[in-house]
Amino acid sequence: AWVTKMVQNAAGPKGPTKEEQMKLKQSKNNSGPAQTAAYFLTKNPDAKVLLIGEGNFSFAKAIVEMLGPGKGANITATAFDTRKEMKQKYEDAAENVSMVKASGAQVYYGIDGTRLEVHSELTKPYDLIVFNFPHVGLGIKDQELNVAANQDLVAKFLESSALMCSTKGLICVSTKKGDPYDSWRVPLLGLRVPSLRLKNTVAFDPGSFPGYAHRRTAGTNGGEDESGSDNDIMANGA
Repeated sequence: AWVTKMVQNAAGPKGPTKEEQMKLKQSKNNSGPAQTAAYFLTKNPDAKVLLIGEGNFSFAKAIVEMLGPGKGANITATAFDTRKEMKQKYEDAAENVSMVKASGAQVYYGIDGTRLEVHSELTKPYDLIVFNFPHVGLGIKDQELNVAANQDLVAKFLESSALMCSTKGLICVSTKKGDPYDSWRVPLLGLRVPSLRLKNTVAFDPGSFPGYAHRRTAGTNGGEDESGSDNDIMANGA
């Protein structure tokens, strides 16, 4: 499984170079509206959207409701879990999936967010790719190894997404603020993908997606492999 290989190979990135430090600083000082998924869809309601790592599919449901009834044809929502695993882990997922599909959106299971290009059901390019609160969910107790494993997850997602995104598209990754999440250095991971440019880093606004409820990778009854409650993770996201 990719998760096993990911942990074994996880090393984490070195610190930013002077050039990377400058780019990171510029991203925080960018003028103009924040390039968030909500803003992007407001300006581009017909955009082709790919959602990665859905748990209970409440984010996908929030997206199709934002667009309006019957306007989900350009939305593809995916989960790493199989359909059976999803139903076992998230009791509200089946109802959410039904509503997502009713909008015309596509739903796929067993999609590896680090190897999107190998899944034939995904048809590039996409204008917006979103991965909210990624986490390997393996319950790794060693802090350094946990950080490195999650860095590897995000880095591979960004590399794969770069192959699936349109030239003027947007890739959004949301993580919780504070330790150990700040140690993942997500903006730096993005900078190190040659074809990507860091636009900005902004606070995650749960209010932009009514009904979205974060769920842990391990499921509703899973172990404490992600620090903080679900509500706390969303409220303190970036």
